[in-house]
Amino acid sequence: MLAGARRRLTRYAHGHITVIEGNALATGFEEESVDRVLVAFGLKTLAEEYRQGLASELYRVLRPGGVVSAIEMSEPREWHLRALFMWYLKSVVPVVGRMLLGNPANYRMLGVYTERFQGCEPVVEAMRAAGFDADLVSYFHGCATGVVARKPIAQAGA
Repeated sequence: MLAGARRRLTRYAHGHITVIEGNALATGFEEESVDRVLVAFGLKTLAEEYRQGLASELYRVLRPGGVVSAIEMSEPREWHLRALFMWYLKSVVPVVGRMLLGNPANYRMLGVYTERFQGCEPVVEAMRAAGFDADLVSYFHGCATGVVARKPIAQAGA
């Protein structure tokens, strides 16, 4: 995934975008040195007990006014859509992964992780507890949920 992201960055040579592999709980970035953080489909495998640590680290490294945007696969709330979507994740996606990419192991656990994750609501709460102004976003009738969290800009005299 990182190699693919780096290849795609060639289309955005004018931007100041860096793809980095590392520990999200201890980034090594300087305090208030980052403008934006994007998390795409990486929250569901993060154990629940690490959510607050991630939120705290993101708060530490973001500049005031900085934004975290995250999106993750989620179980839809509507029972009929949930059954269909989870069948798709557990049955269709691994087969397509095997046929097109030759590596079904990467996709076999997608449904299991998605069931275990249960959506971004707890992540929003962790972000708020860390000091962010955070909101939950639902996509595709709940098949994905997201977090948009902004680090407040300190008020003069505060």
